[in-house]
Amino acid sequence: MEENTLQDKVEKIKQDTAELDGQIETEKLLSDNSSEFDLEGVVYRVNKPSFEQKQTVNKERMKKLVSLLKDQEQLLEKDLIALYESRGISIAELDTSLDALRKRREDFAEKLGKGLVEKRDEKDLEIYKKEIEKVIVEQDALLMQKSALLDSSIESQINVFVYTYLAYLTLEKRVEEDWVKAFDTYENFLKSDETLVNKATWVTTFVNRTEVPVA
Repeated sequence: MEENTLQDKVEKIKQDTAELDGQIETEKLLSDNSSEFDLEGVVYRVNKPSFEQKQTVNKERMKKLVSLLKDQEQLLEKDLIALYESRGISIAELDTSLDALRKRREDFAEKLGKGLVEKRDEKDLEIYKKEIEKVIVEQDALLMQKSALLDSSIESQINVFVYTYLAYLTLEKRVEEDWVKAFDTYENFLKSDETLVNKATWVTTFVNRTEVPVA
């Protein structure tokens, strides 16, 4: 993969995430069973799935997985990693760097916590806070790079499919005083406004992150 192509993908992930973060309260999404949002004058909501919907998603996930596995041009994550290694791109090195950053972040967090307990000088505490912030920025950059590299793997495609399909199943829109299913078919959902598809899917990953199996 050419460097500029990878950088473009990373920048798109950063841009999309920043735009969506500015529109939706993440903490509220994690605590509610549904989340509403407005788009071009229409009020939508994403709900946690029913048992039947979970079963439907799992059935569709298995069908998609089998389809991808039958396609010889599709690669599992481990095979894609091996291919990158042959091109001189090491996912293992990214993981090593991420692990080092995680340990560094934990170390500064421990120092900050100890400093707070001991009521250390605010200047010392601010140093720890800034170091933690720097580590988080580095972690995010590496995670986005890894995500961009592996987003064509079968596992990544399945994860995207699961949450996109779940968004279609649980997305409703308000019509006067009632809530109605936003789309009658998955195909029509995918053909709709890209902004709506992206936003609904993003909200779904938070509202339902523990509700359905992924790859």
